[in-house]
Amino acid sequence: MNPLNNYQTLLSQYNKTKTELKNKQKHLPTLRFVSFIVAALFFYQFLTSYQNIYLAISILLIITLIILSYFDLVLKNKIAKTEQFIKINENEIEALKHNFSMFDGGLEFINPEHPYSNDLDLFGLNSLFQYINRTATIFGKKKLAHFFTNAIDIKEQISERQAAISELADNIDFRQKLQTIFFDQNPNESDFKELNAWLNHKSTIPQNRFIKPVMYSYIFITVSCILLYFARIVPYQIPLILFLSQLLTNSLFLRFFIKSQNVVNAKYKIISKYALCLQLIENTSFKSPLLFELNNSLNHKNTKPSIIISKLAKIINWMDSNLNIAVAMILNGTFLFSTLLTYKAENWKKN
Repeated sequence: MNPLNNYQTLLSQYNKTKTELKNKQKHLPTLRFVSFIVAALFFYQFLTSYQNIYLAISILLIITLIILSYFDLVLKNKIAKTEQFIKINENEIEALKHNFSMFDGGLEFINPEHPYSNDLDLFGLNSLFQYINRTATIFGKKKLAHFFTNAIDIKEQISERQAAISELADNIDFRQKLQTIFFDQNPNESDFKELNAWLNHKSTIPQNRFIKPVMYSYIFITVSCILLYFARIVPYQIPLILFLSQLLTNSLFLRFFIKSQNVVNAKYKIISKYALCLQLIENTSFKSPLLFELNNSLNHKNTKPSIIISKLAKIINWMDSNLNIAVAMILNGTFLFSTLLTYKAENWKKN
């Protein structure tokens, strides 16, 4: 089967999938609305009659509403992902018809002083770069441009790269999944400059073996005293003092927490996407020597990089939950939240 038939077949399949998903999703908003109205009516009946059966039905309907909302969100995400696959295959079909306008031509790499790039029209509109370029990240784009402008330096590697390209050419599923990860957000260089500055910045919290057990002991004692107060075993003054002392401890590290939060929270989507990208690569078996070697070189201290990046993404996700003032007060007073997260983020950098 030739490339055009491949892409047309995939396009047809994804259009069919999109139609099926939309048919499943189209009635959910109505069902959610009906569930809410009926739940409100039964709850009103409960308030006027105080019969528990009405309360039970209204609770069941609210649970149904939550489940319907969840499935609606899942289907919307699936539709959005399918539309990305549709766009990718449409672009490839257009490219086979010699229309490359939807691909980046690498205008920023045009260099009149380069010995051959201008003569060969390597970069710019209708260039070789625009014809080949399917990179999804700023790193990939720069690497491809480097290969074009430094071909003499890598001439010994050409046969290895040809074998890798041949393998990737046959693995359409892998290539398109990789493209969809960064489909709606292409990270720029400034994002990584800020992230690298944070990674290389000196730790703001002392990193020694006693810090972690002290923090967790502090949290355990505070939570225990709160529970003991509700059990009427200790007076309220003890958990209150511990609660306030945790708030004071957090305030000492507040500016460090905010600094870390401002940098990494803004990059949450990018970090999460790289975790997905690495996970996809890790879960793919490569046969060509170059790709096989690159895949094996990703592991850090016998740990998959996607797991390492995912740990940071989880820390950032928890940082987001600390943005609400009321929630922040409870979490910081009970679980030493800001200090603990700052410690975890700094410890992640160290490791």
